[in-house]
Amino acid sequence: MMANNNCVKANVNSVGQEPFSLFESCANSSKSCGSLSTDDLCKFIKYGDSIEPKGKSLRELTTNARTLLANEDKAGYEKIKKSMPAITPHAFFPCERKTSAEHKLTGMMMLDYDHLEAGEPERIIEESKKIESVALACLSLSGKGVHLIIGYTPIPEEQFSQRYEEMARYIDYIVGAKHDPACKDKARLMIINYDPNVYYNPEAVPFDFSLSIFNDKFLNMDKKQRLLNYLDVFDNKTNMSEGNRHNAIVSLAGSLNKAGFDESLVIEVLPSRYERPGFTAAEIERSTRSIYKDDASRHGINRKEFTPETDKWTNGQLTSSTNDLEEPDEDEVLQTPCPNVENVREYLPYGMYDAVIEDDDSPEVKFASLLGLVTCLGAMMPEVSCPLGRNEVARPYLYLFVSGPAASGKSCIKRASGIFYIHADKIESEDQAKCAELAAQYKVWERCTKRCKEEDCGCGNEPQKRDPIKLSISTHVSESKLVSHMANNPFYPTFLFDSELERALDTPDFPLSAPLRQAYEREAIGSHTHAHGDISVRKPKLAMCVAGTQAQVLNFLKNKEDGLTSRVIVLFLPEEQDYKPICPSTPDRDHEYKEKREALNGCTLTFANLLCKKELLFWLGGETCKCIDDYFKNALESYAPYGSDALRAFILRSRNRAVRIAMILAVCELYNKNELSGSTYQLPVQTVQLVLSWTDYIIEQQIRLLSKLPETEMAGNGKEIKYKYVYDLLPCEFTLAKAKEIYKERVNVTGKTVQRQLESLTKKGLLEKVKHGTYKKVNCPGSIPQFPDNRQAFPPLSTNHPAFS
Repeated sequence: MMANNNCVKANVNSVGQEPFSLFESCANSSKSCGSLSTDDLCKFIKYGDSIEPKGKSLRELTTNARTLLANEDKAGYEKIKKSMPAITPHAFFPCERKTSAEHKLTGMMMLDYDHLEAGEPERIIEESKKIESVALACLSLSGKGVHLIIGYTPIPEEQFSQRYEEMARYIDYIVGAKHDPACKDKARLMIINYDPNVYYNPEAVPFDFSLSIFNDKFLNMDKKQRLLNYLDVFDNKTNMSEGNRHNAIVSLAGSLNKAGFDESLVIEVLPSRYERPGFTAAEIERSTRSIYKDDASRHGINRKEFTPETDKWTNGQLTSSTNDLEEPDEDEVLQTPCPNVENVREYLPYGMYDAVIEDDDSPEVKFASLLGLVTCLGAMMPEVSCPLGRNEVARPYLYLFVSGPAASGKSCIKRASGIFYIHADKIESEDQAKCAELAAQYKVWERCTKRCKEEDCGCGNEPQKRDPIKLSISTHVSESKLVSHMANNPFYPTFLFDSELERALDTPDFPLSAPLRQAYEREAIGSHTHAHGDISVRKPKLAMCVAGTQAQVLNFLKNKEDGLTSRVIVLFLPEEQDYKPICPSTPDRDHEYKEKREALNGCTLTFANLLCKKELLFWLGGETCKCIDDYFKNALESYAPYGSDALRAFILRSRNRAVRIAMILAVCELYNKNELSGSTYQLPVQTVQLVLSWTDYIIEQQIRLLSKLPETEMAGNGKEIKYKYVYDLLPCEFTLAKAKEIYKERVNVTGKTVQRQLESLTKKGLLEKVKHGTYKKVNCPGSIPQFPDNRQAFPPLSTNHPAFS
């Protein structure tokens, strides 16, 4: 049935059974501020008036957002997007907006089409008008996407996800595009933006899930038709011009292989479809066969429709994912605030806090700066240790990674490294002079031995030349060179530093993972080269402080299976940093700065020289041991819902790491108090408690990392945050079958994996097995109340609003 394109009815929600929950803005979307019918929604979209009388109009906000997007001002666009009002099209939430809170289905489903080429949004809207169940179709905030709202016949709520996919695949088939699967979440937001050409059909016919056309045209679609649909998407997104055709076919063949298409079918279709003058069918077939042969082990690992990436920006949704049914918000799951660093000032030697930590930095940058300084100070302590057991000793050497986008403040580690370089420059220059003296002695000896080859001329023994030691090296180093540097410097700790981690990725025998893991545990490392033969370091001392973008950090750490991830601290900095005003310079200020710098140099050298001459041993008292044990026992239980072996390994290693940090702070405090005359000290419980107060934040930063890293080199992204999210979604009491359904939908794991996860949570005290196949959450606040059918949580918006005038 064709529909009128005008918004005419404003009294009832014509197709849906419930109104939509309305939210003031995307940034403030935890609780609803009202309700909105489909008719009223159409009016706001069509006329672009402000939903809040005193707020900016939707027309102005939408125009400004698209202007910023056209000017490639992503930050400005995101700021406007977060301020836009939104609805939950799938369900009405009278209280909190989350799937575990009380809600009722609206009788509508929303499909979202992202990252479309010019002209595609308009084409999809025109195609959608042919579907009698489409109630509303409009452009998204960016203008590069489309929102479709479709009514449907009543269904049990537990079937929502399944029915959503069924309907979405049918709509995709009609409009010739692939929807965003992340919109399947019942709590999903849809931004309300201005579109004067919004399509509205108040008499839309609810979608019937028993449609024979659905079964005939999609479920029974043969493999060749699915391949052709796949290639249609590829053609719309890919440049097949001369000069790029070979690379495009190689990329396509690799994607088809991973998507599980048979080689014989691909060979049947591709050559005839893509051959051109100068680009023969034989060449296409040869390239395709080669890819299928070389990547045989990866066949079918990614059985989903291929959508080449073009634009990473979202188009009106809060998140966009083409790989997952639902992407929980990291910030909603991980809520531990960044630690306050001010109370560490008293621990640090004179002037170091002010030299490294700036008052106008964000809390995240301040904390990264502090841990950078702690890492550098630990690298200035050659002989400090604390036994934790018969076979475990903590030493003050840390691996710190700071990650963030451009201009996020990750270069703050340079300020900390400046402290270390004061110490390193002195040691290296003194050793340079010694090596020069040895080289001069060797030349004298060599000339002496050349003058008298047949008799003893009193030349003496051959002087031993050696290379100067280097305390600091970059990540742009091979494994053999790293081992060589450390073998040449057996006493002082080596400091691996880089403010641009990308340099490490250029090294031919990257990665350095194996020697870094061994050095962290102080296990012997070695290498063999033709030039130097076998070189080994029996007791390596290595600290590491690097910074890079998220992609660089992920490339360096590779995957969770590698093991390096459990030995590093990774801190993610937020994208947006406040603008820092220029500090005016005056002669007096410059003179003051110079004096402070000279004082800092003197203090650093005194501190480093003292520690180079002392061997310090710390021990743990009973109260300290109990404090540490209590924290980590609770941590293992608290973070068990994330279901991650890699996270568990990180938490277990965090005990040793916490003692390392506490030791560094304790040494600094003893130095400040002029109490470093002894050799054995008890590690203060107050210092340990301070470090443990940071550990929740450090663990949650690690969860952010693990959720982005693949399990193995060839696996997809991690599932830590999703496991925790799913655990929160489980009702107070549930069956194994229900748990399998929820885990399958959200995390896409097998039933066996779900059983193992539930058994693990039961052993850790988070679940209790009521009877066979039935579980109950421990300390659950209560079951979710049912939503009364006759409840009206919020009054609908008044129709005397300016939009309806």
